[in-house]
Amino acid sequence: MSRLAILLALLAACGGDDPPDDPCIEEAELTPCDWNGAVGVCSGGVCTASDCGNLEVEPGEQCDDGNHLNGDGCRSDCSAPVCADGIKDPFEGCDDGNRRDHDGCSHDCRRELDVWRLVERHPSPRSNAAIAYDPARGVAVMYGGLGAAGEVHGDTWEWDGAHWNHIPLLFTGPPRQGAKMVFDPRLGSMLLVGGEPGHWISTWQYDGTSWLGRDMGNDDVSPGTGHAVAWSGARDTVVLVGGVGESFGGVSLVYALATFGAIPDEWRQLFPRPPRALIDHAIVEDPVRGELIVFSGRTDDPGSAAVDDAWVFGANGWTALPSSGAPTLGATGVFDPVLGRALFYDGAKLTAWNGTAWSTIDAPNAPSPRRGAAVTYDLRRHELVVFGGVRDDGVTSDETFTFDGAWRRHEPPPPVSTLGGATAAWDAARGAGLVVGAKTWRWTGALEEVAEAGPGPRTRPALAALRDRLVLTGGAAATDTWAWSGSWQPIAASGAPGLAASVMAADRQGLVLAGGGETWTFRDAQWARTGQSAPAASELSLAYDPLRMRTVANGRTSTAEWDGSSWSVSPSSIQAGALAMTYDASRRAVLALGESGVFEYRAQEWTPLPFGGPKPTAPPAAIFHDPIRRAVIYLEDSSPVRAWAFRYDNPVRDTCSPALDNDGDGLRGCADPDCWALCAPFCPPGAPCDASLPRCGDGVCNSALESCELCPQDCHCPTLCGDLRCDQGEQCPGDC
Repeated sequence: MSRLAILLALLAACGGDDPPDDPCIEEAELTPCDWNGAVGVCSGGVCTASDCGNLEVEPGEQCDDGNHLNGDGCRSDCSAPVCADGIKDPFEGCDDGNRRDHDGCSHDCRRELDVWRLVERHPSPRSNAAIAYDPARGVAVMYGGLGAAGEVHGDTWEWDGAHWNHIPLLFTGPPRQGAKMVFDPRLGSMLLVGGEPGHWISTWQYDGTSWLGRDMGNDDVSPGTGHAVAWSGARDTVVLVGGVGESFGGVSLVYALATFGAIPDEWRQLFPRPPRALIDHAIVEDPVRGELIVFSGRTDDPGSAAVDDAWVFGANGWTALPSSGAPTLGATGVFDPVLGRALFYDGAKLTAWNGTAWSTIDAPNAPSPRRGAAVTYDLRRHELVVFGGVRDDGVTSDETFTFDGAWRRHEPPPPVSTLGGATAAWDAARGAGLVVGAKTWRWTGALEEVAEAGPGPRTRPALAALRDRLVLTGGAAATDTWAWSGSWQPIAASGAPGLAASVMAADRQGLVLAGGGETWTFRDAQWARTGQSAPAASELSLAYDPLRMRTVANGRTSTAEWDGSSWSVSPSSIQAGALAMTYDASRRAVLALGESGVFEYRAQEWTPLPFGGPKPTAPPAAIFHDPIRRAVIYLEDSSPVRAWAFRYDNPVRDTCSPALDNDGDGLRGCADPDCWALCAPFCPPGAPCDASLPRCGDGVCNSALESCELCPQDCHCPTLCGDLRCDQGEQCPGDC
């Protein structure tokens, strides 16, 4: 019997002539209605409950596949499947219930594979590389360039204020030299324009993950070299001026980049021509006055001489500026927001324009004269950055200089010949690894020797993190105890063990040390022998698992666990040679790494991990987990020492920027759990969190981890015109 027939029968039984006031009378089938305060559906003129599982998508349902099962593309409650809900659907490679990367399942539910990557230390010598500062990521990005042997590079490097870091990318552009780069705040991306050898795509976009070619639809705008690009905040566009190319030979065209949505559309000639043709010139915007400044360069072909002129484009069109008295070629223009002036550097001299007059800046320790250097301005550290170029002696350079009123040369970190029986641990409070052996080294992407006085050379000391400091003891027959909190301080600890060989890790109350069959604990600056026999092994390693609150010990043939008071033998062991262990906070498991492979310890079970590609060929001198780079750092026992990174690979790089969401998880800055190592460094995912330890929001600016963009509660950003940030109440045409 149909629902309508039942309704009529009920009406007849009640003696009524008219149907009740039902919201579905004369409504179409499946119209939403109120069913006892919930969303119902009209069926046969009657409001009934929605029926999930009837193969009809009714109001309140996103799908209906006729069953109440999960994992088949439609949830049991007829809601649509989504990534990171913990249920693997047919279109997902994995689903671990979270949006974190580098834990085996990416933020967009794609499987991540374990890889080894050799950490490259420094860019090779080059000239004519493209470079620009990325304020969203707080790094200078450099691409390509011409090598010392005439080779053209196509690699990408980032300068973080202390080191160059090679960026392996999913997709990269073609080798280029003479290209120009600029950051477009509308896109949150870098744009690379022109360069040689020529390519049918002359504009490329870099989002920190890949270089993607953009077909702009107007191939006549294809400068090879000699052009200049700049961001004009006052005009909300990227500006391209002049250059030499197939159809771009020494002309005075000015193009603006029009964008629609999030993708650059095309170059358009929106500005009037400058008074002359422009080649090898510099261009920069004065954001205080909202004016574009064009400086020097050539007037004709690449063989012509430099001219001494400058022009400004403002509200009244192009206007000549006074002569600077310094004709130059191939200069780069940047704006110094601290002093409110435009700077032009050509590799030999630094010229400044303050809006009314020119000046030449002379400072000691300046780079030797060179041409083709890569030059940009670091807005976070308020300094000019210069790399490479061909010096007057004909040598292609790999030197890095910065200028903040004084010149400083940054030497590439020298190779480390040996670590001398070292031990390593991660210093969470200062965002660095500490390696102690023949000397003390600090790791922030490369090993640098720490020159401060400290415990002195020693072989295989015991080193581990205790709250916001590291504690070191032993090494050979040493009995002293030291603390590291950015510098070394001796600890007057009583009852020092004095073991010739020992290993140390955290435990539930402090630290546990094992060696020579003995177990010691460190509590309140006191060493105490527990009376518990430590696992006997000639090569013992320890790692603390904060999720299970167990210290794991591994020897050559057995594994044991320390619960804070006693040892218990694990049911699983690794039948392998020398291995070093660390806790990997990204994957929430203990890892053992060595010549025989990589093993993961989870739920008291060791599992070998497959991986492809190259791998270390020497045993580990020291290892530790670097949560900022989300990788286990493996320092080879080789000469020179090579550093490798092991992690679940993901080409998407979340930048921990409040302005960007590269991984598309809808979370930015410290709200993104991928950023815990910078924002809450003592709170790895899933582990108990001690809120009393340093973190973003504690009122103290930790310059090693925090920036004013990432953590404005702790670090104050000064109001500067020209920093690409419109602060409250700021009157700056270029920023606002």
